[in-house]
Amino acid sequence: MLDIAIQEYGSINEMLDLAVANGLSISSVISTGTVLQIPGLEASEPSIQNYYKHKQLKPATSTNLETTDTEGGGDTDPTEFEGIGYMAIENDFIVR
Repeated sequence: MLDIAIQEYGSINEMLDLAVANGLSISSVISTGTVLQIPGLEASEPSIQNYYKHKQLKPATSTNLETTDTEGGGDTDPTEFEGIGYMAIENDFIVR
């Protein structure tokens, strides 16, 4: 819920309105593919909202290898993920 609020409104201030509009709590775990109603509220932080929109960013703070499905087929290949969050020291992250 936090991620969607930031993406759509630029702030978590509208998170409660978003949850109520969808009959959820702010701590609800939202499954992949769930369709949410986005209330037509004015963004409290339009500069942040525009940043996410123009860069086509979709925040996913609680995404992990167990819940990420990149192809929609249910199988997750950990080798598909890159970045500091997926590296192990002296394996694929070399300290120089």
